[in-house]
Amino acid sequence: MILAKLIHQLNKRGGYDMNKVNFHINEIEWETFTGEKWGPLRWKELLNLAQGISKEFIFGLAELPAGGKLPLHTHQQAETDYILSGKARIRLGSRSVESTPTSALYFPGKQPHSIEALGSDPLRYIYTYACEKLGHQVDLEFADEEAALQVDIVNKGNTRWAIREECEEWICVEPSKGFGIRVRRLFDNERGNTHEMAVGMGENDPGTHYTLHYHEQPEIYYVLSGCGVVYVKDSAIEASPGSALYIGKRVVHGIDCLGVEPMRVYYVYGAETAGHADTWTPVEDIYNEAHWRK
Repeated sequence: MILAKLIHQLNKRGGYDMNKVNFHINEIEWETFTGEKWGPLRWKELLNLAQGISKEFIFGLAELPAGGKLPLHTHQQAETDYILSGKARIRLGSRSVESTPTSALYFPGKQPHSIEALGSDPLRYIYTYACEKLGHQVDLEFADEEAALQVDIVNKGNTRWAIREECEEWICVEPSKGFGIRVRRLFDNERGNTHEMAVGMGENDPGTHYTLHYHEQPEIYYVLSGCGVVYVKDSAIEASPGSALYIGKRVVHGIDCLGVEPMRVYYVYGAETAGHADTWTPVEDIYNEAHWRK
C-alpha cells in the first residue's frame, strides 16, 4: 500500500474543497495494488495531507476478501487498526492472534506484521498511520521470516498490541453529565506503550452535547454508529456511520448526538509531538442537551 500519492490525489480529486476536513466512505473510490505481489487488499484513503488537511495521520478503510492476505511486511510508521467486520489472523513478529470485530491492533514502526482474512466473509478494518515525524510516504517492504521470528512482543499489559474493546470499562468524560458521554481507552502510553498515538472509543447518548473544547493533540473521529453534528472550528458537520473527520491541534470541536441511538465514535489522538498529557480545555459553559446550531 504505497500511500504517498499526494500529487496524484490532488489531481484526481481536484473537485474537493481543499479546506474540507471531513469525508464519508461513499465519497471515495476503492484503490488496489498494481500487480499481485501484495495480494488482494483494497482500500479507501479517507484522510491524508492532501485530503482533509491531515498533517499527522493517514486514515482509511481497508478490505480483504475471504482467504485474502496482506503478507508479512514492515514500514517506518507505527500503525493502529480496528476491525469492523469479519475474522482475522493477525501476526506481529513471532506472535499471532485471531481477532474479530471490536478488536483494536497496534503495530510499532519497523516491526514485521501481516493480516489474513479467515472464514467465509470479507475482513474490513480501519487503519491509521502516525505521520507527524516520519512523513506521509508509507513504503511497504517484505519482511524476512527469519528476522520476524526474532521479534517477540507479548500481548499482555503494557506491551499489549491486540485487544477486544470490551476489555476496557467505560470512563465518564464530563462528570456533570453522568455516563451520557463516555470513553474506552484502548491504546496509549500506559496501555500498550503506543507513544505515537492514543486510541479509543467514545459514545454520546441521544440528545446529549459534548462540550466544545480543544487540546494540544490533533485527533481523528470516525463514526461507527448513530448520527449527529460534529462542530469543528466554525463548521457544523452532519456525521453518520462512515464519516471521518480531522481535527487539528488546538482546534475547537464538540458533538451533538441527534439520533435515537448513541453516537459511537472511534478516535485517534496524535501524540508524537504533543505527548499524552490531558490538556482538555472547555470553551463554553457545560450544558447537557444537544442544541444543533442550524
